[in-house]
Amino acid sequence: MGVTRPFVPLVMCRPGVTLRAALKQRDGAAAARVIGSVFRSYTEYTTDVAVYRAARTTMLETLSR
Repeated sequence: MGVTRPFVPLVMCRPGVTLRAALKQRDGAAAARVIGSVFRSYTEYTTDVAVYRAARTTMLETLSR
């Protein structure tokens, strides 16, 4: 068995739709929390790959519900 990955919602298959935009449309508060975990301001953000991956996973899991 391989690694289980979150389901990618059909909405993400449309051209021009980003994970952030799709999440913001579905749940604005969740989008703000996820983005806030990576970016504090335009000039202050994390460069930790694990944090980016966790944020992406959270977005995909939230959108797949």
